Amino acid sequence: MKQSVVLSLVLFLAVSANAAVIASLTASNEVLVPVAGSGTGVNGTFFRSDIRVTNLRSQDQLVHLFWLPQDRTGIGIAPIVITIPANGKISSEDFTTDVMNQTGLGAIVARAVRDDGSIDTEGVLDVSTRIWTPATTGQGTVSQNLDSLEARRIVNRRVVILGQRRDERFRTNVGIINLDRDTPQTYRITVSGDNPTLIAETKEVPVEPYSMVQVALPGFAQPNLSIDIEVLPIPGGGFGTLWAAYGASVDNVNGDSWSSIAFNRVGSP
Repeated sequence: MKQSVVLSLVLFLAVSANAAVIASLTASNEVLVPVAGSGTGVNGTFFRSDIRVTNLRSQDQLVHLFWLPQDRTGIGIAPIVITIPANGKISSEDFTTDVMNQTGLGAIVARAVRDDGSIDTEGVLDVSTRIWTPATTGQGTVSQNLDSLEARRIVNRRVVILGQRRDERFRTNVGIINLDRDTPQTYRITVSGDNPTLIAETKEVPVEPYSMVQVALPGFAQPNLSIDIEVLPIPGGGFGTLWAAYGASVDNVNGDSWSSIAFNRVGSP
């Protein structure tokens, strides 16, 4: 049985290899990098984003790269325009500086487009990213991988982030990306954990259109944080749905870290 499964997998890979496109789970014509940046951290760290954008089509692909800055709208910031060769890629270990011509924190939307700037429905982009800093020991690096997201599937009202930690060793940040190009939104963050005697902490965070915000979550030590985020009603009774969120826990000494992408709670409206 095991040999049969292995053989089936080999045959599947062989067929895929002969096809024009091998698509990853997050490959799409529009991909969101939830956070990227280039800037100084605590204790001598300096974080950069190592990003690779791959064109999985067998023809050249025109791509627009949009910068969604922290704490201010990205509307009006012209996209970076690049052409990625067939089955080719563009990459940089300091993508924010070298490619986006930006500093500080932000999010990036990579969009496959046609010559007229409209979205190319046949485009297939894969984006891989890690955030890294030189190790404080002076040797090597410390880093974390961060999942990119298929932008067209981002429709949220209430999400949860699991797997983060907050204590004397680690701090935790939460990022929220508002992909709505017209409407500022306010989000409520509720933080709880394993200790039922601690009162859940809440805070409200406004986010400008087409921008991102990263906020620190100081508070009681909790080894297993549960971070709920919901968008608040906007005037007129509507709900903003084009948004995403992530959590990142960071070692207070050397900058080592890990992240989690928010996901919809089962049964949430």
